[in-house]
Amino acid sequence: MKRNPRFFLDLYALCAFSRPYFAPVFALAVPLVLGACAQPGQITGGQQDKTPPGVVRTSPKSPAKGMKDTRIVFYFDEYIKAPAAYGKEVFISPLPAKAPKITLLNRKLRVDFRGKLRDSTTYVVTIQGIADNNAGNKMIQPYTAAFSTGATLDSMVVQGSVTNPDGGPAKDITVLLFDEDSAAQDNIAKKLPAYLGKTDDAGKFRLPYLRKAAYRIYGMKDTDSDNRYTAADELLALADTNLVAFGPADTLRTVRLTAFRLDAKAPQIRAAKWTDAYTLAVSFSEPPVLDSLRVLLSDTLGGDARTIDEITVAPTKEGEVLFHTHRDKTRFSQLTLTNLRDSVGNRQDSVLRVPPNRMRALTSVLLVPPQADPSGNLVCWLPAWLDSIPRSRITVTDTAGAAIPDVALRWQDYALTITRPAKMPEGPLRLNVPSGLVPEFAKGKDSTYRFPLVFNDPGKQGKWGGSLVVEGYEGPIVLVVGSGKGGSKGRGDDSGGGATYLAFDREFSFPSITPGKYSVSVVLDTDGNRAWTPGSLHPYRMPERILRAEAIDVKAGWEMGETTLTVGLSATKTRGK
Repeated sequence: MKRNPRFFLDLYALCAFSRPYFAPVFALAVPLVLGACAQPGQITGGQQDKTPPGVVRTSPKSPAKGMKDTRIVFYFDEYIKAPAAYGKEVFISPLPAKAPKITLLNRKLRVDFRGKLRDSTTYVVTIQGIADNNAGNKMIQPYTAAFSTGATLDSMVVQGSVTNPDGGPAKDITVLLFDEDSAAQDNIAKKLPAYLGKTDDAGKFRLPYLRKAAYRIYGMKDTDSDNRYTAADELLALADTNLVAFGPADTLRTVRLTAFRLDAKAPQIRAAKWTDAYTLAVSFSEPPVLDSLRVLLSDTLGGDARTIDEITVAPTKEGEVLFHTHRDKTRFSQLTLTNLRDSVGNRQDSVLRVPPNRMRALTSVLLVPPQADPSGNLVCWLPAWLDSIPRSRITVTDTAGAAIPDVALRWQDYALTITRPAKMPEGPLRLNVPSGLVPEFAKGKDSTYRFPLVFNDPGKQGKWGGSLVVEGYEGPIVLVVGSGKGGSKGRGDDSGGGATYLAFDREFSFPSITPGKYSVSVVLDTDGNRAWTPGSLHPYRMPERILRAEAIDVKAGWEMGETTLTVGLSATKTRGK
């Protein structure tokens, strides 16, 4: 605080007049005080506050019986910030009919029930995630207080954990406990549970002071904070068996739940374009299951109808399918798809009207030029169904036109695979495709299109192979080696746009891996569809487990050798031989 020098002169005069013996002392003290005030210095704040707030007591004292008051007060050891909303930092079980009023008064947090409390009921008030007012430190552990309106306290406990499919902790998951008869046939949509709790950062939860009864347990990511499972896009958590019951001598039940995002949508048609006069490319929101799909092409009145049997997955992007049709691109057509479904069973029927001439202009006789696949071979795609063209006219030669004898060509639908020669020739190789094989290029003089074939240099690629051991599981698997993060619907990988290598047998070999860092995981493919299958509420089904293994770092020219990769429900080991 700044003082005018006149203040000290007046004070000196007063002391000298009333107490003359104070004058010499005061005359010496004033310069020292003024000098100290004039000294520059740096203000220090002391040690940083890293201590979270804690509850020191409650009123009434917890646990309490025979409670009549509708107000509960929590006393903290320091000033705190007001909770964001009821149901997030403060929640009550069983849920009251109306949300309570929460008031912050200095270090006190007051919870006022609105309305009458139920008779002979134990109420559990849980507080978690409250932050202090100074440094924003949050409570590490939730605080639970119990108050009974009757003469006894309920004493049953349900505790456990919620994990992601790969075993990692799922935090901030609301755990819902329903009375058994109120969740018949797993019908929990928009229903209020009997009790609820939340997982901490480690995915752990604890529901104490429960009445002895049979319950059904679920978990969800309560995005709208209404304590109800209301939307199919909310994260859902299920247990192997959702029934929780207490035996005559039981007081504690431990449950593990697995969280996943529910897949409830069938594939949607996004676009359709002609790739040539008789081939229609249809894009879907996700890859459809083709073995059960029935496709009918007709005119817009249903005439000239034929079933399309020649169907293949397109190479240009995920979710695109090629249909080889009997009607050409110059006419209006109607495409009827029956039993259009995804890998988890979501289905619908769909009808698409295709205007004429919506054709992608072909700039090459190949839809996709030769590209390397994970095995080290090259794959290219033609816009014509390969069974309908003379294959002998497609050749692999050197630049002088000499045939390469040990190069094999494999044909499937629209795809042509060129195998890597056992001994690479010194000069460059070419793929020769006559334009007359494709109707769009058959007009005018026939010519041959030549495409350079560039196989990956083994010295610049990595190799990895070996055997997979899954302890305690003998069913189908999917080994996923991915370089990205994220994931796509219906798949067990985390590729997210990076290179991904898949194996479906316990003896695996990746002879040509692009250098980089890769995550390794194993999908327990219990339904055998060669993809990760999420869980479902109707019918009740757990998501397929994903076991994470140690990541690998592939170097150019690197060969790990024979590896025994051992994964189990609790540990993963990688051992090279």
